Amino acid sequence: MVRKIIFNNFFLKVFSLCLAIFSWLYINNELIRSREKGKVTLIWDKELNLEIRELPIRANIKGSPPAGYMFVESKLLLNPSSCKVVGKKIILDSIEYVETEPLDIRKFTKTTTVKTTIHPLLNLIIPEGEVEVTIPIEKVRR
Repeated sequence: MVRKIIFNNFFLKVFSLCLAIFSWLYINNELIRSREKGKVTLIWDKELNLEIRELPIRANIKGSPPAGYMFVESKLLLNPSSCKVVGKKIILDSIEYVETEPLDIRKFTKTTTVKTTIHPLLNLIIPEGEVEVTIPIEKVRR
């Protein structure tokens, strides 16, 4: 009985196993390549008149916590708190900071750390990746 289960359609089973292994190797390779594509390499061209400037990052907080809880803005933490931005001098001179993607805190009832990205800006390159934002939520004392 066991022998029949193993050897019945044996070549189809071997073919399926090979196909599964090939699929896994292909998908794993694509995931590795997609992570490597996320890295930005800049080739400097002096004719473009580009500058690099370190700008502070601000958290873009939307909403407010549920009743009975409050967001304590003075205890907000960002890691990193600033990032390098590449662009033309005239554009860089017009901005004072960069913002994270919007963070909705309407359901937060305790201090929470969230990973997010910096909101892209037109005609600027922000090579930094993730920003870790610690959002302090405290219970309202009555």
